[in-house]
Amino acid sequence: YAYEDAPVWSVDHGPADHYFASSGSAGQALLWTVERPSPLRVLKPGGFPGYGGFCQDLSADIVKFHPTGRLLSVATDTCVALWDLLAPKPVRIFRTQQRPTALSSSEDGKRMAIGTSTG
Repeated sequence: YAYEDAPVWSVDHGPADHYFASSGSAGQALLWTVERPSPLRVLKPGGFPGYGGFCQDLSADIVKFHPTGRLLSVATDTCVALWDLLAPKPVRIFRTQQRPTALSSSEDGKRMAIGTSTG
């Protein structure tokens, strides 16, 4: 599997293990399938229009699948975007005070925890 010559910082498998996502310094999150060596979709998180101009960092630090497999969380500088993989567009943006360092969802998908460098 190859896309760009850039460091990869996060990889997560979808709940059915057929899809996985990666992110890194190339400024995007990539949706992959185990059946193809190239990405199915490229999600560019930086500079969301209509969200007050935050989330301007062009790196995607962390990716994490929602338990349903339809949504993907992508963490950048001071936000986490929840992407609908069928749309594909962010359905919700969560602002943070510091750069996110960890993401987790409850098993039922109703709650998300975002860790930062200050806790």
